[in-house]
Order: sequence, then structure tokens, then C-alpha cells
Amino acid sequence: MTPFSILGLDESIDDDEQIKLAYLTKTRQFPPDHAPEAFQRIRQAYETIATAKQRRHYQLFYCAPCQPKEVIAQLNQQQRNPFERPDEAALRQALLTAATTLSSATTQEA
Repeated sequence: MTPFSILGLDESIDDDEQIKLAYLTKTRQFPPDHAPEAFQRIRQAYETIATAKQRRHYQLFYCAPCQPKEVIAQLNQQQRNPFERPDEAALRQALLTAATTLSSATTQEA
């Protein structure tokens, strides 16, 4: 399970406040005195992705890497002019989509 799934969040979320709200909601559902193991998992998940810096660290070092061929193929499909380089926003979106897809596949295998 990923920190995002433990907190009931989508992998693409990037809002500190929404992550904190999900954390507080889960800790109310699983308080430490009634469900100490679940609370520990929730706390650890939150500490892993609480800030943008922590989320980037998690994505870089703990998520499975995306396949470059898949990203390039996706970018080629999106490009209107095959001789034009993709812009930065398109590249970021393609990488995020590939990472999310791979992360979902890895989670389902486990």
C-alpha cells in the first residue's frame, strides 16, 4: 500500500491541506488507543507525504520508475506536429501519468 492509498487519496494530489485533512479524518476513524497499528500506519503515511518536498522524495526514491518508451509514445500521440518538441507541461503530465499508472499496477500486484 502507498501512503496515498492509506490516507484514501489519489496519487496525483499535491495539496498539503487536503493531505492534512485526510490524515485528521483517518486518525479520528482509527484513534491510537483503539487501533494502535492502524494509527501508526496512518501517521507514517502522513509523515511520508505531508509536504511537497516529502512527496517528491517519496516519488523519486520509493515509487517504481516509469518506462521511458511509454512516456515517449504517449507524448508522440499528443503532439500535433511530429517535428515539434513537447513543451514542459506536456512532459510533466506524461511523466505523472506514467508514474501513476505504474504505481497503480504495482499496488494491484502486491
